[in-house]
Amino acid sequence: MTDELKAELAELAAEMKPGHLEFAKHLLNNKTQEEAYRLAGFKGKDARQLAHQLIITNSYIPKYVELAKLIASKVATDELEITEARIMRELGCLAFFNIKRLYSEEGRLLEPHELGDDIAAAVTKVKETVLRSDKENGDVVLRREYEMADKKSALQLLGNSRSIQMFREHKVIDSSLDALIDELSDK
Repeated sequence: MTDELKAELAELAAEMKPGHLEFAKHLLNNKTQEEAYRLAGFKGKDARQLAHQLIITNSYIPKYVELAKLIASKVATDELEITEARIMRELGCLAFFNIKRLYSEEGRLLEPHELGDDIAAAVTKVKETVLRSDKENGDVVLRREYEMADKKSALQLLGNSRSIQMFREHKVIDSSLDALIDELSDK
């Protein structure tokens, strides 16, 4: 699908005047309409107004910008493998993290490389402090602290997600439905 969009963008660019294409590219680089207008080589006293007019009278400019943003978003999403399922899985790791899993069965705090992926996903920071160091035999005593993700926020995000929608309020908006119920209950 991305290839089709890229082809459509190239086709659109081929139809555009060079200055208009340059203007659109500057808009894509987070320039204001006024900045993009000037950077594209256009001149005029009221660049802001002229830039706005350029967009209104040339509908392919905003179409080009939106299509380019869509392609960039799809490419980034594909490269990073961002899917709804992956986001839900990551939120689940944060929301359902159990602190007991930071320790071995013997009660020893696990080292970062010993943590399972689901537990490591919930760790936001590891702080290690050298308490004692014996240079002769290489023994080092460390104090390790793990800082964990905000479980409450993760639970809220997960509960409010489009897939789950647990915490959404369900309200009847249509007052005519209330009137119909009242009418039927009177009979």
